[in-house]
Amino acid sequence: MSVRENQRNVPNTPTNKMLDCLWEARNLALYTIMICSNENNFPPQYYKTMTSDLVEKAKDIYRLGKRANSIYVNGAEASKRWEERSRYQREAIFLCIDLLSDIEIAKTLFNIRGKRVKHWCQKVSDVKSMYINWHNADKGRYKKEF
Repeated sequence: MSVRENQRNVPNTPTNKMLDCLWEARNLALYTIMICSNENNFPPQYYKTMTSDLVEKAKDIYRLGKRANSIYVNGAEASKRWEERSRYQREAIFLCIDLLSDIEIAKTLFNIRGKRVKHWCQKVSDVKSMYINWHNADKGRYKKEF
């Protein structure tokens, strides 16, 4: 018998936080591509000036998470690896802030529906919070080692 997803007993470990963060960052990138591909939201002539920036930032938020996740903090150069992993996490957080700013500009410029923008901004804010939580969990874990 299967168990509903919201009823599963999944521990709140750093690994699960990271996986949740990457999954939501991926979903954000897909949602951003979907919104920006809709010509009712963004006319094609604005692709180079606005839409491509939005898509690129959303994809970079996901890519930076994947990069950070691929860096294992152990061995002789653990301190250097932690610094690199931390930098990728922080860059993703700053890109979330940039993406929120660009969404606000796009809303005003293209008169995108408020409900859609609210949902989009909520997705970005959720991903940003997850990156912050992941970064803080890593900081707490690796602080003991350095």
